[in-house]
Amino acid sequence: MEGGVEEAAALFFRHGDLVRTPLAASIPYLDESRSVCQRTLRGCFRTRSVGPRPNEAAPGKVGRRVGLTEAVVEEARRSTRSDVVDRSPDGVLKHPLGLVLLLLTSAVALDAGQSDGTLDVYWTDVEGGAATLVVTPAGESVLIDTGLPGDRDPYRICRTVTQHAGLERIDHLIITHFDVDHFGGAADLAERIFIGRVWDPGIPELDDRRKAMIRRYLAALGGRRKVLRPGDRIPLRAATGRETSKLDLICLGAAREFVEAPDGARENPVCGKHTREKARDTSQNGESTALLLRFGGFELLDCGDLTWQLERRLVCPVNLVGTVDVFQVDHHGLDSSNNPVLVDSVKPRVAIMNNGSRKGCMPEVFATLTAKGSSIEALYQMHRNLRVGDKGNTAPELIANHAKDCTAEIIRLAVSPDSRRYRVEIPSSGHVREFAAR
Repeated sequence: MEGGVEEAAALFFRHGDLVRTPLAASIPYLDESRSVCQRTLRGCFRTRSVGPRPNEAAPGKVGRRVGLTEAVVEEARRSTRSDVVDRSPDGVLKHPLGLVLLLLTSAVALDAGQSDGTLDVYWTDVEGGAATLVVTPAGESVLIDTGLPGDRDPYRICRTVTQHAGLERIDHLIITHFDVDHFGGAADLAERIFIGRVWDPGIPELDDRRKAMIRRYLAALGGRRKVLRPGDRIPLRAATGRETSKLDLICLGAAREFVEAPDGARENPVCGKHTREKARDTSQNGESTALLLRFGGFELLDCGDLTWQLERRLVCPVNLVGTVDVFQVDHHGLDSSNNPVLVDSVKPRVAIMNNGSRKGCMPEVFATLTAKGSSIEALYQMHRNLRVGDKGNTAPELIANHAKDCTAEIIRLAVSPDSRRYRVEIPSSGHVREFAAR
């Protein structure tokens, strides 16, 4: 029943009260401490405050290739009556969409971890922070950064993982650096969904506020973490039973250090075309981890908040990256980053900017990305830049969220199993555009 998910979600969201259904109450929790049932019920949606904003609706599809039986939809209809209680036996309030997911896990088997052979990447709207989810053809997940602390960003990330990607855990978490909008949500996220291995560039010396946050981070995840060094590879499982391209996730740089250039590497001719310098950056942004995701012939570059002079070191005198298909715009589109020498050297066909409505997408960066002769065919923005008019924004159809009080829509990328083609989608608007890999 393909439309069942949409109907059940709409039924639940039509009513403001949180509900409990007899069917949901009859499902025992799994033994795993952070099982999907327990996480859905008490994790992502554990209290009223964790739920979506009033105008932040659930996505139309829950999970991957998930269907509902007629009985489950009928149960969803019945449970929206006002006389149904809204608490579990232990008093924990439940969010209606969490119950939809719980019903799904009981009535049908979620295809979490079962993939159609594509490599999927999801950008969650954390309003000027970062949270990029990679789902491999084997169904393994890698989350790069966690947005801000509190309820909003961990909820949105958890929603992307469980509802859009159809998964019940995060296998790898990579913290690119210790700015609050990149690592701040980690401890709160760990309370909502299981996180496996954790990778970061090493714990720095920080101000008192961030020291307290790092103590929380270490208390929640410290036993699972490993320091990521230039040249390290994230160990990812190969897909079984399918013909898919080879997958690699490589650390090109971390904590101001980069991989060595291969013997005999030629100097990058682009370096002489862009020689402008900016003040040396001593902030945490300069500690950012540079990651290259490679899937057969497809490549994506994510450098966190790497700044101007360090971006230059990544491609000069030798280009340590090569050319890529997709570039996650550095530092949300701020002009202390996005050195033209980096953009022109890696020659992306698509750029995706995780900016906020009033953060990032600076005029200088926008000009670099849209310059005449640029390799970039499509620039996607998480938010419309409300500080400027149309001339400072990409085409409306390439923007996921247009208003300040938005519905936190995502951007999704899917690479074909043979890695020859990929498409970029904004599911909320139905926008889909396909590209050939380089």
